[in-house]
Amino acid sequence: MLVMLASCQSRSDDKPYLGTWVQLTKQNGAYVIFQPCGLDNRLMRISEQSVYELLPSEENKSTLQDIKPEGEGYVLNGKSGSRYVFTWENKAKGIAVWKIAHAASDPVSEIVFVDSLHMHDFKTVKEKGCEGELSEEAGTINELLRPLVSDYTVAQTAKGDANNDGIEDQLVILNHKSEQDPELYESLIRNDTEGVNRPAILFLGQGGGKFQLTFRNDKLIPSKLFSQNERQVSYEQVSVNKGNIQFTTIEDPRGGGTILRKVKYSFSYNAAEKSWSLKQAEISYIPYKQKPDTHVFAADKLGGPKAIRDFNVYQFSPAKYVNNESNSFFMK
Repeated sequence: MLVMLASCQSRSDDKPYLGTWVQLTKQNGAYVIFQPCGLDNRLMRISEQSVYELLPSEENKSTLQDIKPEGEGYVLNGKSGSRYVFTWENKAKGIAVWKIAHAASDPVSEIVFVDSLHMHDFKTVKEKGCEGELSEEAGTINELLRPLVSDYTVAQTAKGDANNDGIEDQLVILNHKSEQDPELYESLIRNDTEGVNRPAILFLGQGGGKFQLTFRNDKLIPSKLFSQNERQVSYEQVSVNKGNIQFTTIEDPRGGGTILRKVKYSFSYNAAEKSWSLKQAEISYIPYKQKPDTHVFAADKLGGPKAIRDFNVYQFSPAKYVNNESNSFFMK
């Protein structure tokens, strides 16, 4: 799911509860998305068959028995006694109140969520103590990864010198285990503009086989599953070399089209700021057995945060600057 695809979808008015919902927290009178240290944001992914919940430290899945209108909202009843009551708080902003009980005997929790179509309108606030480097301790890659991968598998590792200090570093990309769930897949491609997070974690080499976790970004690499006409990322590659970090994705428009779209983002290291910032984005359209049509955009031509730790692939859209027949085909 590439960034240029994430803005076209509207939520169904007759089934507004469907899709992905991210918890909101009120701070200083305003809603924010709160990111706890080392834990996932609470979210729900709703299909007509089930409710999948990613809680800060665990997962929960309920198979639905029925969905019924109630007052100004809807009630989703699970076969195991779980109950989810949906009502809008602010429909225009995608904010809803969910009353949740995982069993008939459980107390009801009333939680405010925002849908995935509007989540980028809200500021993400990290828990104090998590800003900057996530870990001050050095260790082996396995030691540092162990507490982070309970819900993930390692998808790809790129090795190279990320900060020009002559020591090998490693960029690790994770896949969420729920990507292997066929029922969740159906929910994702029908109702969401984004799939599950795929964390990218950079470990800077300290010498002697030790590394330091420098940043984690869950929105750097797009999900393989996304909704728009069942498009999918069919190829991806990440690389680290001489102070540069790059990732490339190739998207198949309809799971078997004749035109592919390749997007490559390049980040460069700034020694003074000890960080990596977006340098450029490159987008290519690749017709079958024909020469690619490639367009390159400097970072200042694209909106959104440029620092790699804050970069959100779903907020960038280099495709909107391209006006050709191939792009129109993808955006149908």
